Amino acid sequence: MNNIKFVTLTFLSLTFLIYNFQIFAKEKQNRPKVSVIIPLAPGENIYKPLIQDLKTLPNNTEILFITNNQDAANIKNSLQFKENVQIITAPPGRAEHMNSGARVATGKYLWFLHADSRFQQNSYNVLYKYLNHNPDSLLFFDLAFLNDATPLMQLNEWGALFRSRALGVPFGDQGFCIKKTIFNKLGGFPDNLPYGEDHVFVWRARQNGINLQPLDAKIYTSARKYQKNGWFKTTILTQYLWIKQALPEWKRLKNSIKIS
Repeated sequence: MNNIKFVTLTFLSLTFLIYNFQIFAKEKQNRPKVSVIIPLAPGENIYKPLIQDLKTLPNNTEILFITNNQDAANIKNSLQFKENVQIITAPPGRAEHMNSGARVATGKYLWFLHADSRFQQNSYNVLYKYLNHNPDSLLFFDLAFLNDATPLMQLNEWGALFRSRALGVPFGDQGFCIKKTIFNKLGGFPDNLPYGEDHVFVWRARQNGINLQPLDAKIYTSARKYQKNGWFKTTILTQYLWIKQALPEWKRLKNSIKIS
């Protein structure tokens, strides 16, 4: 009797393992190609820790670093860890850098990361899961800060969570991922703004009926600008600037809903 139970349990366990392995293999095979686009400011070298995370990505992931002509040669040696890593030169400006990367990207989806972003393997797995279930949405992560943050940055994390999930206004440091065809239809990131090109891009997406989908995973960013300029000053200035920029965009969204 005990032998029968043992054989039965062994058979069921093996069946379960084989079934899950087949699902995993199928999901891995059906993973769409993603192009990771990382703009670099002049003289910026804070991207180096991110390289460790990029090394864990699937082999078919395209990785594009966008920089200016002067810095291209300086960073080339540090990026020779995958054949699918490219250095693209573009005119100054974050929006111009990201749009230039999007133009040459060959992936079905574009994943925009900041140079000081960090992500965990689980975050990437969650991203792929949502790409399969929400292929036409603008995906974004919950924001968290790295170890260089002060305890006060917990307030900023809560604020970012509320702003992005409750108000539907994520920022670019939350790792936008969007289908390239939809990105092109939206016209890319506006390159004629003094700031907030990522913020306005979100409003353009909403005004055109694109669903915003938060991911059940975090992406990490540096708190360096808060350290450099002061937590209170930086927090207040950030809130003032995005609300000022959001008001006319909210009115356009309201009008677009009425028209439709």
